[in-house]
Amino acid sequence: MVTAPPLTPTFLLGLTALAVLTYDSVWPDSTDGSVLTGISVIGSLASLGAAGWFLTAGTGLATDGVSLYADAVVVDGMSLFFTALFAAVTILVSLASFDYFAGKNNQGELFGLMLLAATGMSLMASANSLATAFVALELVSLPSYALVAFLKNDRGSSEAGLKYFLIGALSSAIFVFGVSLIYGATGSLLLPDVAAAFESGLGDRVGIAGVGVLMVAGGVAFKAAAVPFHFWAPEAYEGAPAPVSAFLSSASKAAGFALAFRVFVVGFPLGPAANAGIDWALLFQVLAVATMVLGNFAAATQENVKRMLAYSSIGHAGYVLIGLAALSAGRAPTAT
Repeated sequence: MVTAPPLTPTFLLGLTALAVLTYDSVWPDSTDGSVLTGISVIGSLASLGAAGWFLTAGTGLATDGVSLYADAVVVDGMSLFFTALFAAVTILVSLASFDYFAGKNNQGELFGLMLLAATGMSLMASANSLATAFVALELVSLPSYALVAFLKNDRGSSEAGLKYFLIGALSSAIFVFGVSLIYGATGSLLLPDVAAAFESGLGDRVGIAGVGVLMVAGGVAFKAAAVPFHFWAPEAYEGAPAPVSAFLSSASKAAGFALAFRVFVVGFPLGPAANAGIDWALLFQVLAVATMVLGNFAAATQENVKRMLAYSSIGHAGYVLIGLAALSAGRAPTAT
């Protein structure tokens, strides 16, 4: 079985982050961001190229993907597509950051945190276990908190980072508690095994599983900035540096959708889940409508450009959630 090569795009992002942080530790007072920008762009380009190679040539990949590390990670077309997307966004944001942070001596931390977050996003898209999903979610969230509060002498940036951290910590707790309930109901954290437990019937554990699915959906909704977990987005986008706002509104949001697609479609098959009274498609339909309505109407009333873009981004999240809810449209529920 192929082991490491399919994860090459993810590894390249992580190694690039280490290279940036190593350079910054050797020359901590350097204000020349050209080298750091170059390392970030070259490493992200290598990751993008590797992901594109696996997508187009399929080298080393079976039709249904390759499972690694006791099936905790799966590399398939979807994970490679999202990894390529994250790498492309990282390249663009790195280039935008070169001028924005010119002359500052803390650029190494910026590029390092951004690359670590991109590594976590790639891992989120490849998660085949709820444990892997949680670790990847935290690998994305922790650097994101620091990125939002990156302008330490700016009160707005620090306040936005604190609010983002507090809401993010709450959503992480909700997510991991939901994972624990699903584990208690199904006896496994691997998504295929969780799906098999749903298909075979959960008996009197349906209620526990239902609450677990609801809490996991809450954690995913936070990452996607969907209503009612959207409160962090306007504050974070307004207070964060402009390149960081761009990174959060694109790559971070896409990572939340990738995680939602992976967890709900693979781990909670709609037919068996609906037969057990857990209709997550209906849940996402409600979230999508609420997110579209609130996001777009709130955006129309904003006078600050960043807040307007934040609420517009929230509205866009609703459109993607409709796609998630419609993935299993037309499938008849299976008998239990």
